[in-house]
Amino acid sequence: MKFRRKVILAKIEAGGYGVDAAPVAATDAMLVRNFQFRPLQLQYEDREFDVPYFGNKGRIVAGQFGAMSFEVEVAGAGGAVDAVPKYGPLLRACGMSHTVNAAVSVVYAPITTAEESASMYFYLDGRLQKMLGSLGNVTLRIAAGRIPVYAFEFIGLHVQPTDVALPTPTLTGFTKPVAVNKANTTPFTLHAFSGNFRELTITTGNVLPYRNLPNSEAIRFVDRKAMGSIRLEKELVAAKDWETLIKAGTLGALACTQGTVAGNKVAIAAANVQLTEPEETEEDGIAMFGMRLELTPSAAG
Repeated sequence: MKFRRKVILAKIEAGGYGVDAAPVAATDAMLVRNFQFRPLQLQYEDREFDVPYFGNKGRIVAGQFGAMSFEVEVAGAGGAVDAVPKYGPLLRACGMSHTVNAAVSVVYAPITTAEESASMYFYLDGRLQKMLGSLGNVTLRIAAGRIPVYAFEFIGLHVQPTDVALPTPTLTGFTKPVAVNKANTTPFTLHAFSGNFRELTITTGNVLPYRNLPNSEAIRFVDRKAMGSIRLEKELVAAKDWETLIKAGTLGALACTQGTVAGNKVAIAAANVQLTEPEETEEDGIAMFGMRLELTPSAAG
């Protein structure tokens, strides 16, 4: 079996949690990179009985689930009129709402209730592995000189694999990204300051335990601890007094737009960001300043 011959599909489970949405290659294929799959994660209970000799006593399988991770390039949907990116189902399965503003934009925002799950299919050459009831986390990575990416991690209910012919995916709906640089990544502000940043990461921090009980087997969405980090060129105190903001626990906004052409823009916004854990480093002879970002929700959640 050839590992490069693979197809990844994802579709929201509109019929209910864990109900196979039956994604198809013509409409639900995902353009991903750095794919990794752990199809069978097992929970065990050891058989700890007392005997007059040493040695393993065996284990009983108590639960089983799957996990996969991959990256998707950060880019727009290709047009403002039909502004629904092909990777939209992945964001929705990471605890985000999906709101279309006709002919303007599509907005993904964190939610606390009514989260959606996805059916994930992974075809490897002639083998199909499914993960149902999948929920995930996504980390946004924007680094100067690189292609920005969403790094996804999903866990879902294990389904016994089957031998199925590799389908032909339709990937034409994915827009070509642009690199992170001065021309393409603007504006960027953090606490009302337009700093020269090298790298920005933001992760949803969803807490997703797997639970296997009588009458119920599911991945549960129980909490969120959104956070991130930033590394930028260090400035004089007169330009930006980061240390005072950190010590005071001040909340401020973060905003960044990747892309400048209509139909290929992705805007990131966080209204209440606390700065923590400062760190000073060096790069190319330039003093750098790093901080952790704690993203707190608005009064509306």
